[in-house]
Amino acid sequence: INAEYGAITSRNPRRKKAMNFHEWLDEQLTSATSSISFLTPDKTRYLFCLLLVYPLGLLFRFLPNLPTLKHVLGGLIGLWFGYFCLGSSIFHSLISSVAVYFMVQFFNPIVSHKLVFVFLLGYTIASHFYRLYVDYMGWTLDFTGVQMLLTVRLTSYAFEIYDGTLPKDKLAAEELEKNRLDRKATLVEYFGYVYFFSFFLAGPAVSMKQYLQFIDLSMFQKPLDHQSKNKPNSIPLSSIPMGFLRLAYSAVWVLVLILQGIYPVDFCLSNEFTKLPLIFRILYHWFAIACIRSTYYVAWLIVEGGNIVLGLGFSGFKRRKDNKYVATWENASNVKVLKVELGSNFREFTSNWNLYTEIWLRRHIYRRLLASPRWKKYAIWVTVFTSAFWHGLYPGYYLAFGFGACLNVTARKARHVFRPYFVKEGTPNGPTPKSFKIVYDVIGIIITNLITTYVFSPFKMLSLHASLLMYSNLDFYGHIFVVLGYLMLSLLETLPSKKPKRI
Repeated sequence: INAEYGAITSRNPRRKKAMNFHEWLDEQLTSATSSISFLTPDKTRYLFCLLLVYPLGLLFRFLPNLPTLKHVLGGLIGLWFGYFCLGSSIFHSLISSVAVYFMVQFFNPIVSHKLVFVFLLGYTIASHFYRLYVDYMGWTLDFTGVQMLLTVRLTSYAFEIYDGTLPKDKLAAEELEKNRLDRKATLVEYFGYVYFFSFFLAGPAVSMKQYLQFIDLSMFQKPLDHQSKNKPNSIPLSSIPMGFLRLAYSAVWVLVLILQGIYPVDFCLSNEFTKLPLIFRILYHWFAIACIRSTYYVAWLIVEGGNIVLGLGFSGFKRRKDNKYVATWENASNVKVLKVELGSNFREFTSNWNLYTEIWLRRHIYRRLLASPRWKKYAIWVTVFTSAFWHGLYPGYYLAFGFGACLNVTARKARHVFRPYFVKEGTPNGPTPKSFKIVYDVIGIIITNLITTYVFSPFKMLSLHASLLMYSNLDFYGHIFVVLGYLMLSLLETLPSKKPKRI
């Protein structure tokens, strides 16, 4: 009977359960990418939406300059992206964004920016707890990633409204002035900012002021000596080729990403790995983690390219030698790949990775605490732990951030001791590199790359056991190097020297 019923239903489509558009689209995407091992269904949906930004961005440029239309349309597309990728869990973004809207609207900015920060960071931490419960040690793309981005954007929005109530000379740092807001966003503006399709899923975490100036095209105002009275502001056409160049650049890193299957980082936890000579273990571990970094490069470069095509990555006009102005496109970047991979010191490595999160931590936490006599001495530690809680609750994050703070101290000492031998200070034109500074740079690149890869490998391991096993299988070479380096540098600092102490 069952066989006959199956045959009847296969011949009669009306008896089958109707498939909605989302299910059909998901099935088509999964079928098309089934042969690509690193593209799971959740990643496929994300990738589809990120790539869809490119054609939608081109069409968005042709909309009339009606801000309300752009807010609504951009927000609705982003809302659909969220529902397609996250399903019903998109309601978390709705809950948190509505709560923040009412806090900002009905509380004094002196209170609301702190209230928003505590609420959103708490909501993010609760989301991480939930993820630990339902997907422990998993890498499924769920609502927590979007929630983390909302935390960055909406806390920034609340802080920027607070900054708008202060005199310019009372701001904690000069860089806060350009993003301060003189008014609160309307409901339509706020909806567009929360759900705008080009950055809702994966960033970048642009400020409210950047977003509003993009929507009304005021950010594209040309320099005074290059303006035309009858020509309105418009998005420079150079954004289109520049955006697609970023997309092509991301494809280069896909080739490295594929190597993850050939050089899995989990091999570093095996007994076979420990039988290799230490130098081979170090090099294998470095390359395996570099392949993992390429995953982030691919995603961030695709996102950056899509936002540039749309015009949102605009960073101003630059005058060339022939006195012509060219548009620059740096404000959608979340990573500077070459500066990360070829960073000659720890600071250069970390400050060019996950740029908008680094900016958020520096601008709205570290600089503000540093300006407070009461909190100044705790500024670095509050910032480090905020970053750790924001990233998640796995022990690996705290191992990495804790050891990273120690590495930062040692790196500063190394720069203080060795740099004067390679850079001449106090010259009229500022610090002048000596002829053999290239040696300092090359050694710095090698050490920085190996040690930072070692330090942050618990980001991939996540659990305490796997992180410590990884360190153990590498004979704790990074810890030994940092501790011995600190002791040696502390000794060298006590010796008399005629070298300038200024860094």
